[in-house]
Amino acid sequence: MIAMSTSLQKKLLKILEKLGFTRNEAKIYLVLISSGAPLNASEISNYSNVPRPNVYETINRLIEKGFVLKEASSRGGRYVAVLPDEMLEILRTKYEHRLKLINETMEQFKKLLTKSMSETRFSAMGTIELVNEEEKILKIIEETVESAKSKLIAIITPDILEVEGKKIVKAIKHLAKANVDITIGLKANDNYKYQIRELSKISVLYLWPYGELPLGCYIADDSCCLVTMVGKWSPIISYNIGIFTRNPLYAKSFGYFAQKLLTLTTKELEIIGKLRESKEYVMT
Repeated sequence: MIAMSTSLQKKLLKILEKLGFTRNEAKIYLVLISSGAPLNASEISNYSNVPRPNVYETINRLIEKGFVLKEASSRGGRYVAVLPDEMLEILRTKYEHRLKLINETMEQFKKLLTKSMSETRFSAMGTIELVNEEEKILKIIEETVESAKSKLIAIITPDILEVEGKKIVKAIKHLAKANVDITIGLKANDNYKYQIRELSKISVLYLWPYGELPLGCYIADDSCCLVTMVGKWSPIISYNIGIFTRNPLYAKSFGYFAQKLLTLTTKELEIIGKLRESKEYVMT
């Protein structure tokens, strides 16, 4: 096992998390790549400090992604990590595929939006509003969630979760009691354990594992829509500018784009079903 300082280990873990690894995936990959020899599950748990019950599940995800290989032995399964260059090539191929899907979806979105604008008898003036104040964005989000009657689609960005996370969860719980069809997208992050646990019980929940969210989009009943974009990069990325519309045709187009982005994460979310059944949530 290659010895390394705590500060170096933290830096390496942070880099792996930026590449889309969960915290436990990063710990186990780092242990395996620095071990110099195949390790079994008990050794991996001891070296990585990942609880034994979580080791097999995490290793299986790493194997599925191509980052870890299993070697059969007389003493049971032992595991090795692929080299960093091979891991990065896998990630590059995967992200190129994702980027292609996002670009294709964006083209479909623009076509739908153009069609919507040509079909409506209303002028675009007065139906789309530019929003550039954080307080106003939070107010629109709150009102949009509260007014949903049959459906809510929400991609909730980290800056909103930091400020209004528990309040939004509470409001969405009220919608669930009213049998509103709810779909939620969040950034995969250990900081949002409470929100992930609670929302997984009452909604179709997606976690975005590929770095920063590409947009923030809040939609109710396809009748009104708020799309937020990055307006400030430090100290935390803030999606504090946006477009708000009450025109159902425009809202439907934005909704189509948001749903497509969410479904791109489906293969990454096998844990969600277990979250709904678990009494206590631990991010793996």
